[in-house]
This record gives sequence, C-alpha cells and structure tokens, in this order.
Amino acid sequence: MLRVVLAGLKARTARLILCMIAIALGVTFVTGAMVLADAVKAELRAQAAASVRNVDVMVTASSKPLEATALDTIRGLPGVAAADWRDTAPTPIVEGRTVKSAGATSLPADDQLRPFDLVQGRYPANAAEVAVNERAGYEVGKQVTLLVNQQQRPFTVVGKIKPLVTSADLDGGGIQVTLLPEVLPSDEHGQIVVRAAPDTSRQALVNAIDSALPGAKVQTGVQVAAQLVRETPAGSDGLSDFLTAFAVLASAVAVLVIHNTFTILIAQRSSELALLRCIGAGRRQVFVGVVGEALAMGVLASLLGFLTGLGLSAALQGSLGNDVYMPIALRTIAAAFAVGVLVTLFAAILPARRATAVSPIAALRALPDGDVQRTSKKRTVAAVVLLALGVLAAIVGVPNGQDGAAIVGMGILAFLGAVLALGPVLVGPFVRALGGLPRRMFGTTAAIATANADRNPKRTAATTAALTIGLMVVILVTTVTASVEQSTNDSLDKQFVADYSVASAVAGQPLPESLVTRLAEVATTTPMYSSSVNFNPAGGASMTGVQGDVVGTLLRPTVVSGSLDRIGPGEIAVSQEFAKQTGLTVGSTVTADRKVPLTVTAIYEATTGPGVDIGLTMVDLSTVRALETNFRGYDTILVKLKPGVTAAQLEQVVATSPLAQMRDIAQLRAQMTESLRDTLAVLWALIGLAVVVALAGIANTLSLSVLERTRESALLRALGLTREGLAGTLIIEAGLMTGVGAILGLVLGIGGAWLIVLTASTAAAPITLTVPVVQIAVLLAAAVLAAPLATLLPARKAAKGHVTDGLAVA
Repeated sequence: MLRVVLAGLKARTARLILCMIAIALGVTFVTGAMVLADAVKAELRAQAAASVRNVDVMVTASSKPLEATALDTIRGLPGVAAADWRDTAPTPIVEGRTVKSAGATSLPADDQLRPFDLVQGRYPANAAEVAVNERAGYEVGKQVTLLVNQQQRPFTVVGKIKPLVTSADLDGGGIQVTLLPEVLPSDEHGQIVVRAAPDTSRQALVNAIDSALPGAKVQTGVQVAAQLVRETPAGSDGLSDFLTAFAVLASAVAVLVIHNTFTILIAQRSSELALLRCIGAGRRQVFVGVVGEALAMGVLASLLGFLTGLGLSAALQGSLGNDVYMPIALRTIAAAFAVGVLVTLFAAILPARRATAVSPIAALRALPDGDVQRTSKKRTVAAVVLLALGVLAAIVGVPNGQDGAAIVGMGILAFLGAVLALGPVLVGPFVRALGGLPRRMFGTTAAIATANADRNPKRTAATTAALTIGLMVVILVTTVTASVEQSTNDSLDKQFVADYSVASAVAGQPLPESLVTRLAEVATTTPMYSSSVNFNPAGGASMTGVQGDVVGTLLRPTVVSGSLDRIGPGEIAVSQEFAKQTGLTVGSTVTADRKVPLTVTAIYEATTGPGVDIGLTMVDLSTVRALETNFRGYDTILVKLKPGVTAAQLEQVVATSPLAQMRDIAQLRAQMTESLRDTLAVLWALIGLAVVVALAGIANTLSLSVLERTRESALLRALGLTREGLAGTLIIEAGLMTGVGAILGLVLGIGGAWLIVLTASTAAAPITLTVPVVQIAVLLAAAVLAAPLATLLPARKAAKGHVTDGLAVA
C-alpha cells in the first residue's frame, strides 16, 4: 500500500501541486500577518532598549527637578566614567508664519551616551548649530529658525541624526533635533545618564548616587530598559489586534480554499480508490493511504508557505523603510502548521471516509463528477437557526448602543454563517440569473459554462464562500469608514463654526491674554484653557474653560440634557461619558480643587474637533481663575473673521505672538479625513490579500476542473466546440462564480455596516449610513475581472489538449 501511495503521488504531480499551492497561500498570509504583528512589537521594544544603550545608571527627577549641581556631584563620585544631562524640550521650527512641532534633546559630551546615531555631517559644536532627524527634510548647511525659550533663534544644520528614541519620548514630538545643553532651558533638569568605569559594580554605583542625591530615582540601565520594554507594547496593542484579526480572516479564507480543493481532489479519485478496494485493499488501508498523502502535502506546503510568509513580512517592513525584524514565536509556527496540516487532514478525512463507505462496484460505476450533492436537511436547519440568532442579536444589540456592539458582531457572523450554509441553495438561481446575459452574447459557450457552474452547487458554493467572506469584510469596513467620515464632517460643521484655530506652538506655554484683545479687533474669538482637575466625589477629569457668554457662537457641542446657552460662575457642564462614569445629572453638585462648589447645568456629547478638544467638563473662565492660581493665558483661541477682514490681516495679528500658531479649520478637517482614508488604504491592502487568496482558490478549483473534465472537454471538441469556445467556458464559469461571491459579499457587507452604524449612532452623535458607491463598484469590478484573468492558464491548457487523447482517458 505504501508503494501504491508513493506511485500515486508521482502520477498526480500536477494535481498535487495545485492543491499544495492553495495550502501554501493560506499559510503564507497567516504567517506573514502574525510575524508582522510581532515585528511591530519587537521594533518598539528594540527602540525602547536602544534609548538607554551604554547607560549604566539613570537618575530621574521625582517630586522636584534635579538641581544644577547634581551633575557635578555625580561626576565626582568614584567609578563614574562619564555623566551628562539628558534634557528634552519642545523647540518648534518656524518657517515664516508656519510653525512645525519639534522636540530637542541635549547633546551629551560623551559620545557613548548619545541616544542617536550620526547619519551625515557632524554634531553641533557651538550654540548656533543643530543636528536634525534624517527624515525631517532639512539638508546639511541649511538655516533653520527654532523657537527656544519663546524666542526665535537662527541655527545652521550641521548634521543628520537617527534618533534611537521614539517621538513619544521627546517633548513636542514631530521633528527631532539635538542642541548643546546650554541652549536648552536650564532651570529644570529631568534626567542624568551615567556610564560606569570598567570593573565598577552598577548596583554599587546606584547605591552611591542614591546616597549623594536623596529624593531622586536611581536605576540601572538594565532596569530602565526592562521597564520600557514592559510599557512599550501597550502602545501597539491596537495594531497588533488588527493584524491578529487579519490573520484570523486569512485563516478562514484559507481553510475554505484548502478544504474545497482537497474535496475535489478526492472526488476525482473515487474510481481509483474503488479499484484499490476491488484488488484487495481494505477500507482502513485506503483511508490511511489518503490521509498519509494529505499529511505529506500538508507538511511540505506548510513549510513552503511558512518560509514565504516570512519573506512577505520582511518585504512589507522593508517597503515602509523600517528595520526588518523577524520574531518567530511558537504560536506563529503552531498557527501556520495548524492551518496547513490540520486543515488539510480535515479536508481529506471527510471525503476519504465518504469514498471508503461506498461499495467498490458502485464507485467504479460512478462518474468522476458524480458527487453532486444538494443541501442536506441538517444544513438547512443550521442555516435557519443561524438566521434566527442573527435577527435576535440585531434586535437585542442595536438598541443597547456600544454596550450591544459585541452582540451585534456575533449577529453579523451568524448571518454570514446562514448564507454560507444556504450556499448550495442560493448558487443555482444566482448562476442561472447571471448567466442570462452571457448566454445571449456567447450562445453555447456560455450555456455550457452556466451548466458547469450549476452542476455541483455544493462545490460552487464552497468555491465562492472564500470570496464572499473577503469581499464582505472589505465592503463592511469601507462602508463603516465612509459613514463615520461623513457623519464626522457633518457634526464638525454643526459644532465648530470657527474659521481658524490659534494655538500655542509649545506645549505647556499658554498664549497671552493680550493676544485675545488684539484678535478681537479683526475677529470673533472664543479663548479656551485646558487642565486636569480633581472633582469630589466624581474624581479626576479634563476641564476646559471658556467664556461663558459666548458659548453657542463658535463652540456648539451637542446638548444631551440641560442648557448650554451660558455657563456662569459656579456652574459646570459635563460630558455624557463623564456623567455615565460618575452618575452626575443636571442639578448635581461637585466640589473642585480648592473647595470650589460647582452645579451641573448641562450634559453634552464630548467632541474632539479640528484644533480643539472640549474634554470631559466645561466651565467659565472665571472658575478657571479661581482654580488656577498661576493662570497665564490660553491654550487655544477659536477665531471667526469679521465681515471684510482677510486671512492676511489675521495672520499679521497672530504674528505678534511668537508662540501663536494659526491653523485653518477647513485644512484641519481635511487632514482628519485624510487620516481616515490612509487607515482605510491600509485596511484595503491587508484585507485585499485575503481576497487574492479567494480568487486564487477559484482559479485553483477551475484548474482541477480542467483535469477532471478531460474526457468531457474532448467530447465537446469532437462535437464541434472550438478551442476558443472551450477556453471561454472556463473563463465565463469563473466570472459567474465571482459574480455570485460578489453579490453575496455586497449584501452581507452593506447589511453588516448598517447594523454597526445603527449600533454606534446616538441621538447626540448620529451616524448616517453612507455607501461609497464608486469605491465598492471599483472593488467589485476588479474582483469580477480578476478571476477570469486568473483562469487564463487553465483555460489555455484545456484548449491545447488533443481530442483523441482526451477521449482515451478513463
């Protein structure tokens, strides 16, 4: 029996290769997605650890800044080879009236303690020089203006650096630069990095510094790195979760493709397996032989797919310009081989058991395509149950809003399961309906293609299921994103009527009150101040101060209850989110810092708009002054031009304050929608890979059909069908299969998006279903055209076969 199995593998090389391609494709995308997710975390961890490279001890300020004498104290201790400040400060780059966010790190005198690598040029040697991030776009020799200590100062770019710390590690973020320590503000120091002398115990040095600087936090570099590694992955959870979700999607699509491919392969061999039974092979021997073939193919194809997946992950990382990380976790290997090996075995077991259950004589009489099965009663009952569960989940989940989101998600999956279970029932009518136009255009060729697609509805349904899932997810995500984008724009138009936002270019340094007076000459203004306040008994929350008498002019948050026409002294408006967390209602009283009692007069929908974040609570500026003893100005000023005033006149007023950064609200809105579109592009790219797997599954199925229908194709040729006509039948058949998958995916995608929109929409923040017709039409057209193109090779193979050779096939 072993020799028979080996001989069979050798004789069916073409069929086995096609099956292995389907397996390898599924494993490739599962591996690529999981390795990419782990690579993101590995890169962040590597950056975190690299930020303290060569740092043996780090001293960090705790309750108060480090004193200026602390550095000399540490340098004087035995065992210290070098020590330097590691100060960071926001240093915006000023280009005319444009201010770019930037953060600066002081340049250590010791080159081993520098948290960056020199890429080009040199490091600053005097107070008039600067080195900038290599990706900032500033060439060596260029003059730049930095805002340092609220003063504009010219600097010459003398070098390009590659920072080893992330943007979040630098105040100001954005572009990263390095300056000599004396250039940065010196009144407050946050960190000192220390390099130990050879043969000096790190822990002993920590103890010595701790004794010399009581009150400071002293850690070894290893401890700091470990802490950063523990904290860093949390920032990548969202991306990791998405990539993991994509891996699950790719797995589901791959499972369908592999199962369908292997089912066809076993069905084609029913006569061969029956012949083995007739010449003495037992059922168990035949079954074990088929499973052994599947195991061999699964292992080999999984290995190939795993290696290809590693290459895919590396290529994606390289295309983004990042360092390539290849973390291979045990779960990645397990998932890859589970998809490849276990799914292949599962795909082989069911048809193998079915083949061995048929008597040898009956199997010998069966045609190779005789396994034409309609929908069973069990499948119909399962579909009805799933459909009922989906309806129930929608009825229960939608009214509960965000709390019912998980229930609605399960309902969408139930609807998908019901459609897949009813696939064999739906395929026939869809295929016949879609085949009407091709039959009128291409006659007999299209009629044969339609009959082939309708001949085995169970197989056709399984083939199109993978495409249905892929297209459903793409359409659902696209529609939800378009709906959120449109609703966000509508909400912003209603709630923000300002033309411009004037904000401080340096975090923590407010705009002066005098600027509001000057702006009031050319525009209507709404100054705002943000801080964090502890409310008793509600707890801590962000607070925004506004002029109470202008609420409702430039700032119009949606009111849930109460009134926001005016906020007076001793009054507070709270967001719906904060009200739910604390149980506050209109009329409730809370006590803010410094024993200031406040009465809740309104509950509103918290809004993050272009250039402004209202936050969780809102009070009058008089209340802010009562709470903030060192009130110095405003964070943001909303501006609406007076009639006849131009933007240039406004710019002249804004230019009188070096900290002020003027931003066009319309441009900020466009940037917000652009980020949504960028996110959607990434989603399309990743989920589109699953669609590619599905299309490859259709091409693979039809390739096997060419082998399966060798005798049939030869007979059609003998009856007068041309080579072109025979090839056309496969191309049209692929188009019909893709059409069925596209229709089902479209209905499920838009239906699922509608349920999600209904669930997420609230009275205060309504979301209207917006179907991006053009994008979806392009997607569907690409899918419908791609599948026929993918079948050109098998169609050409079918057309090239000789009639006599085909008729001779048993």
